[in-house]
Amino acid sequence: MTRLTKDQLINGINDIVELKLKSREGEVLLRPLSQSEVGEYNNIQARAMGTFDTNEKARRGMRNTSDVTSTGKINFAKTSEAQYDAQRYAVSKSMTCEGEKYTPEEVGKFTGAVFEEIFEKVKEISGIKDEDIEMEVDQFPEDG
Repeated sequence: MTRLTKDQLINGINDIVELKLKSREGEVLLRPLSQSEVGEYNNIQARAMGTFDTNEKARRGMRNTSDVTSTGKINFAKTSEAQYDAQRYAVSKSMTCEGEKYTPEEVGKFTGAVFEEIFEKVKEISGIKDEDIEMEVDQFPEDG
């Protein structure tokens, strides 16, 4: 096994991938996102998260019981907008390679099929997993 140098690890974002688009006849070049860019992608999505309050009342004694109440407010329009902004950010960063520069506004003008196909590949080559988000949503307390 080869020991990688710091430069090789840092330059991993220069490992260009060619994506043959099924939705268009042609191909595009993509690069993986850096960890900082993945962090910014996550931050953009998180900006629209609502507020969540948790109150716990514990009673000490023989029974050691506690009551926990949680409330939360989510603005789905803001959440959807933030998710779209994060996706445009990720695609534009990944497509900015080999001397080409793309802005989030430009990639927002792609057809839905092209955008979705490219975004799925960006997630794959950058190690972005939807399961993490789905797990957090599944663990969110329900009203009951």
